[in-house]
Formats: sequence, structure tokens, C-alpha cells
Amino acid sequence: MLVVSNEGFALWAKSSEYALKSGRFLRTKNDVYELPPSATAARREFTEEATTGIRHGAGVWFDEPVIEMCLRSDRYDQELTLLQFENQGPRHQWEEPTEDVYDRFISRNGRP
Repeated sequence: MLVVSNEGFALWAKSSEYALKSGRFLRTKNDVYELPPSATAARREFTEEATTGIRHGAGVWFDEPVIEMCLRSDRYDQELTLLQFENQGPRHQWEEPTEDVYDRFISRNGRP
């Protein structure tokens, strides 16, 4: 899950398809979502450890442990937080292949 925040509040959050299907999401469209007090962005501790990942126990972000990676963009005055759920490690998410100009050219002409 990716969370964009500022001053301790989530401005935008995007869950992976798997996280969304399992009920792990943050409502940010019509609601103000305050970050958990122990979240890196809320504590404003942007250290090297925060960018490589801090393990949080269950109950901080969700009802299960997460690894939180956070960095700050002074240029845009925002924090980017990536949450990785421990119970489900990194997963490949299949994407539909998109045909580009080269592919179209090859399929029409039959040769490169």
C-alpha cells in the first residue's frame, strides 16, 4: 500500500489489488485519515532506517504486522509511505501487455 501524507494526515492512499480484496485500505476521498501516532511520517523521523523499513507490530497500521518504508519530499512538502504486509510477501501483479508502435509495425509487416 502506498500512502501520501502531509502534517500527519493521509492525502491519498492506494492499495494493491490483493490488499484491497482482503480489506486493507484507507479511506481518503471524503474522510480525513490521521496517521497512526507511531507512523514514521507522524513522528517526522526521516532516517536511513525509515527508508529501508521499520517493522511495526499488529495494531499500528492494521490488525497485522507491517514493514513501513517512508521518505520525505521537501520539494512537494509530502511524505511517501510504503506499507508491506508481513503475512503476504512481495507478489508479482500481472499486467495486461500493451501493444506499442513497434509491436504494431511487426504484426502488420511480418518482419522487423
